[in-house]
Amino acid sequence: MAGGSSRDLPLHSSFNVSQANGPRYVTIQAPSMAQPGTTAAVTTTFTNGGDVGLQNARLSLQTPSGWTAVATSPTTLAPLGVGQSKQVTWQVAIPANAGSKSFTLAGQAAYTDEQGLGSSQNSAVVSIPFASFGKAYNNVGIGDNSSPSSANLDGSGYSYSAQALAAVGLTPGAVIQHGGCAFTWPNAPAGALDNVVASGQVIDLAGSGGTLGFLGTGAFGAQGGAGVITYTDGSTQPYTITLADWYANSPVPGDDLIATISAWNAPPGGLGSHPVSVYYTGVALEAGKTVQAIALPDDGNLHIFAVATSGGAPSVR
Repeated sequence: MAGGSSRDLPLHSSFNVSQANGPRYVTIQAPSMAQPGTTAAVTTTFTNGGDVGLQNARLSLQTPSGWTAVATSPTTLAPLGVGQSKQVTWQVAIPANAGSKSFTLAGQAAYTDEQGLGSSQNSAVVSIPFASFGKAYNNVGIGDNSSPSSANLDGSGYSYSAQALAAVGLTPGAVIQHGGCAFTWPNAPAGALDNVVASGQVIDLAGSGGTLGFLGTGAFGAQGGAGVITYTDGSTQPYTITLADWYANSPVPGDDLIATISAWNAPPGGLGSHPVSVYYTGVALEAGKTVQAIALPDDGNLHIFAVATSGGAPSVR
């Protein structure tokens, strides 16, 4: 009735209060790199960040085909209270024929709560490095003038002329000194794999000194990106490089022009004769450390012909 107090209103409705569930998550600790034929130690951890306890919690680890994971601690966890974490350790065997690429380990936790069955998952990436820079070659960038179609640096049929490179001293196996580094030009015949198109490859590279150097070029503009240096003490160092466009014949900041050749090899009906160049860029290394491996940037138009450290022997295929 008008003017009445709220205490006179009938309160006959009912409602339910459900407990909220906070985050429940899996973390994985695994080496970023491993060698074929070895065993890696991996740890999976499940954390109950919710506000109710869990029953029947268990952890599993899925590995790539041919890999095996053996738990060295119980995978079935005791009831997991609010805020608790439990770990499972694994010995992961990597087959001797594992290819040089990145592999994914997938950890999963399954459990029961007041709403029924639930799960959480996460993953980690383990990279198998290429044994040498030459093993990572995946592009033919140098062709003979008599067979220009045998090479295709940029994907459009253009390539460096082997004869024009030889005229400026860039012959197969030649040692190029620059920036304190001794580089070995690809020791490959014209028409063979001779450079790496960067796509994040991890490559073993033993060396030390003040500089990590690269010889190469960009196609379709200056190219580059971020990579990672791994040292023998397990520490890592991010780096960024850029290499100028081979067609531009002019370095970008941070680069040096190594050589300009008189003309490239062009496909039939192409742009015709044009000079193109090779460049150098370098990255400062952390003092007193030894390089174990490098991860290249991920740029499909970045071509690297050689790498070296200022304290190491010439890089070889």
